[in-house]
Formats: sequence, structure tokens, C-alpha cells
Amino acid sequence: MYKKSDCILLAAGRSRRMNSGISKQFMEINDKPILYYSLNSILNNEGIENIYLVLEDIYVEYCQKNIIDKWFFDSNKITIVVGGDNRQDSVYNALNIVKGKYVLIHDAARPFLTKECIDDAIKYAYEYGAASCYITSNDTIKINYNGEIKTLNRENLLVIQTPQCFEKSKLVSAYKYVKQHGIIINDESSALDLIGERTYFYLGNRFNIKITSREDIYIGESIQKVF
Repeated sequence: MYKKSDCILLAAGRSRRMNSGISKQFMEINDKPILYYSLNSILNNEGIENIYLVLEDIYVEYCQKNIIDKWFFDSNKITIVVGGDNRQDSVYNALNIVKGKYVLIHDAARPFLTKECIDDAIKYAYEYGAASCYITSNDTIKINYNGEIKTLNRENLLVIQTPQCFEKSKLVSAYKYVKQHGIIINDESSALDLIGERTYFYLGNRFNIKITSREDIYIGESIQKVF
């Protein structure tokens, strides 16, 4: 029997680095919108009960017509949520209406989401209360301390990805803390760090890239052919 979770799928980013006339989640990889791929993976996962699709308000009608109605006839699991000014506001807007005890967060800009990644996120969230996938770094990473360049030991570095899955009550507490203190975070596991809650990190996969530039579109086209 599958462990169950709701899902917040974040697709409200404004894609300033793309310099395109449309948000990147609606740009195409091999004739399908980027958003299609992650939404399809999540819809077809037996562990996901409800999907809260977070969109910028100007794209709600466009997405309904050109993605949901076109590609997903059985879309009763999808609820559209209008995003906020930034990522954490978008997550918080969706958290306010999530019904389930567990919630999985994923970036729509990561189109190549495997069933294993989703299943592991939910499994470990049930076991530890919070889980996030990661990959190791193959690159040498340096850090600039006020002009002094130091090399970090990459054996100790984790490159954090989504999906991340949480016991909802823990994530709500973390987000309340973040909002009360005016803190900006880049991912949900960072919010849990701030209230002393630990996240279990499990190994993801290198196909799970984040599309942030036009070069990533070309890489994504190659990945999709073997995905």
C-alpha cells in the first residue's frame, strides 16, 4: 500500500534569466511544455493524492487551456493556486489550502522527475518527518570571503534538489518562523533548519536538472530522448 502525500508544484517563477516572452515552464522541450513533464510524473504517481499547481496570476487561464485541458483529461486532482511575490510566498499560499498530513514540494523547472525520486521523498518523510533529494558535486567549489578565495572539500558538499517532502505541520511551523523574521530562503529544508528540525537527505539523480537558461533547454532535449 502506497504512503500518501499531497504535492505543491511550483510554476510561478518569472524566468528573468531566459529573456523570453513567456515563463520558462511554458517553453517547450521536444514539442511539450516544460511543465507537462513534471506534472505528468506527479499525476501518474500512486502516492500523490492532491496537486496544488502554483502559477503567476497572468498564466492561470493560459495554463488551464494549453496544458491542463489539452494534455490532462483526468485533472480532478489539480487545484490551481495563485503564487506570491517570491518562492516562499508561493509555497505559503498553497500550504494554506493543502489538505493532507504530508506535502511534497517540487519545482516545475525540474521536468525530469522519476517515480523513484517521488516515492523516496514520501517514504523518508514518513520515517523522518522531512526529506530532500540531493546529488554530489563533481566540480571544485570555491568560496569568496571578502576577497579571500578558499576551496571547499567537495566530499562534504550536497547539491540540493527537489522533490522535498515534509510532515505538513513541521513545514507550516518553519514558514511561520520565516515570515515572522523576514528571512529569505531558497528551499524548504533551509526553513526547517531555522527551527531546529532535521531533514533526511537521500540520493537523487543527475537527470533531475533545473531549467534556468537557454543552454539548459538544449540539455533537456537530449535528456528527454532517453528519459
